[in-house]
Amino acid sequence: MSYVIFNERITTSYFWEFRAVMTWFNFDDFGIIVVLFIIIAFVIYYREQTNKRLYPSIKTGLFLDDERYPDDVTWIDYPKGIQWTVVRTPDQFIEAIHAKPYDYYSFDHDLGPDTILDGKHLLNRFCSYLLDHVRPDLPVVYFHTKNPIGRDNMKSYWTCFVNSSLNCSLH
Repeated sequence: MSYVIFNERITTSYFWEFRAVMTWFNFDDFGIIVVLFIIIAFVIYYREQTNKRLYPSIKTGLFLDDERYPDDVTWIDYPKGIQWTVVRTPDQFIEAIHAKPYDYYSFDHDLGPDTILDGKHLLNRFCSYLLDHVRPDLPVVYFHTKNPIGRDNMKSYWTCFVNSSLNCSLH
């Protein structure tokens, strides 16, 4: 025997049977609505919990580099399973940080001969953005640049920003 799930007769029949049971327990129409609401809320909650177990959240990252891809960076051990968005120019980077928050950020310092901005300038813009848009936690930041002086400058800037952010949040 096969059923069409939204057959009018079956749906109506189940509703009237449910209503009859509820009136047997002396629920009026308002009580029936409350019970239905509780049942629906439980189903939604159970479905969300099941989805969290079946589909763990995907970690996202923003990768700033004018020529490399995240797979090309073998000298940094990124966590597995990051879904990277690769941006090549300062304009793309600024647009991306305003579009949505990412869990991971990876910076190159030298962004090619066509731009006057480098990775440190964009890190500065990124830190300003973080100050203006409060997040519950700071993202993980990597510096994959091959420029040792640029990497040290960006690391020290980020460290100062993190330390000042932590001090500010404690007061």
